[in-house]
Amino acid sequence: MASQSKDLIVLGSGPGGYVAAIRAAQLGRTVSIVEREALGGVCLNWGCIPSKALLRSAQLYNDMKHAKDFGFETGKITVDFPRIIERSREVAGKLSGGVNYLMRKGKIEVISGNGVLEKGNKLVVTDSAKKSTTYDFKDIIIATGARPRPFPGVDVDGEVIHTSRTILENKRLPQKMLIIGAGAIGIEFAYFLALSGPRSPLWRWLTRSCQSRTPRWHRRSRRSSSRTA
Repeated sequence: MASQSKDLIVLGSGPGGYVAAIRAAQLGRTVSIVEREALGGVCLNWGCIPSKALLRSAQLYNDMKHAKDFGFETGKITVDFPRIIERSREVAGKLSGGVNYLMRKGKIEVISGNGVLEKGNKLVVTDSAKKSTTYDFKDIIIATGARPRPFPGVDVDGEVIHTSRTILENKRLPQKMLIIGAGAIGIEFAYFLALSGPRSPLWRWLTRSCQSRTPRWHRRSRRSSSRTA
């Protein structure tokens, strides 16, 4: 197994990782960033950015339904749900490409593969061809982000049972949807799906949605949800 030496490795290229990599390079470090999928991590590819693109489509649809109130006649409005999903993926792809540009501009090496830490300041990266390379590093920043937590005994099939990731690739508008979890992600998907068609009840595990938010935020969120429903 090949071995190489690096100054600073950033493991993960989400907003925490790529921003740290850029700043470290600006401060004179020689930086390598390791990412197993697309640059930008979950946020740019499977989280904040594509979900906001979906919300924009839902909001536009809602505005068009009320166009008459503003003096416009639009006729019957139909929803091309596959196109809505495709657009969100296009938006994510463009921003991921922007991160790739920033890496080139900052002279930051991009290493594609899955990184696993080992003893003695070593990181083993296995690429898509199953080739492993060991990197010795002086310093490392771990910015691996998060992923959906599975339920024991429940298999995510991407057809009936989804995670916040698989739903972003689903091109079939569900007629009914139960969302387990009323954090920021759950509320965004409930809002999007409610405006696009189906009613989406939120199954709240906690006493109120988005526990880390302020009471004022909760009151505004409840009012907005009530108007949408």
